Amino acid sequence: MKKITLLLQMMVLPALISSGLFAQNETGIKDENSKTTVAATKRVLVEEATGTWCGFCVRGICFMDDLNTLHPTTTGLIAVHNGDPMTDATYDAGIGPKIGGYPSGLVDRQATEVDPQDFASAYASRITYAPPVDVFIDNVSWNSTTRALSFKVNAKTVVALSGSYRFNAVITEMQVHGTTSTYDQHNYYTNNAYGAMCGFESKPATIPAAQMYYDFVGRTILGGWAGTASSIPATVANNTTVSYTYTKTIPATWNENKLTLIGFVINSTSGVVENCSKTNMLTTSVGETFKTEFVAYPNPSQGIVSFRNNTEPMNITVYNAMGQTVKSEKNVNQQIDLSSLEDGIYFVNFANTKESITQRFVLMK
Repeated sequence: MKKITLLLQMMVLPALISSGLFAQNETGIKDENSKTTVAATKRVLVEEATGTWCGFCVRGICFMDDLNTLHPTTTGLIAVHNGDPMTDATYDAGIGPKIGGYPSGLVDRQATEVDPQDFASAYASRITYAPPVDVFIDNVSWNSTTRALSFKVNAKTVVALSGSYRFNAVITEMQVHGTTSTYDQHNYYTNNAYGAMCGFESKPATIPAAQMYYDFVGRTILGGWAGTASSIPATVANNTTVSYTYTKTIPATWNENKLTLIGFVINSTSGVVENCSKTNMLTTSVGETFKTEFVAYPNPSQGIVSFRNNTEPMNITVYNAMGQTVKSEKNVNQQIDLSSLEDGIYFVNFANTKESITQRFVLMK
């Protein structure tokens, strides 16, 4: 039985690695005193410019879905709509001057716009960047009667920060569905007119609203395009956490069970997004509390891996690159010590009765 289990682990883990499901930034901020003293988990912000009137924009739908499938934990995906009922005027006005047409997009707001078919390669380039801050969201508060929402976006520095930086936050919604013709999606790929496009080639030139459910819809950008002025001090010491709280009264037409909060830090001088994070809001039956994103850090690690936002103690299993179990602990609340293991790549599974998450870690002592 042990041989069979080991064989399955050796088969399954490499497959997951190659699929990108365990993709994790391995870069760290290095100094002359150690191999890697600190590191932030890099996540990439992708803003897609789209609209239901745009027949080529189904290409954006396809490649955004691909990114979400391959890199669900290390992307912040936002569909910025134009000229349709899902348009947020502020967001639309902000991204418009940055692109040359539709569909298009920005990846971490780099200077060059990106066609959706190139989102994956732009992501691959950007995920290796070592950001100066680790971003996370907490203190999510929701009032189901008033529909008042508040949450805090945090940035923990991994080097001393000096310059002009700003927080920003976006609320997106999944599976947005309308019944009027303005939610019809135009489709230029029908009948293979421009080749295959994830099934849209078999759909009509105008896809009825009844058949369309739109994902990653950018409902609001809370700090405006440029971010919230003075939200981050001009100088921040290393290993310091700064925060900003955003509030929003959620319209009744938005489904709070399908909202995602995305927080990010912008370098105001270059306009580039340094890092981002997201939290899926899943209401309980009462509708007052939300499940926030589980985070394990730092990565790379010198031995101590800490974690937060776990709903209950975790059972932790550590696998080496061959799929062999090298360490396991039960009922762990906040951290695990991997310093007894040799330097290398490991896969750490965090599990309790409510969730099971596996992350790839680099151990560098």
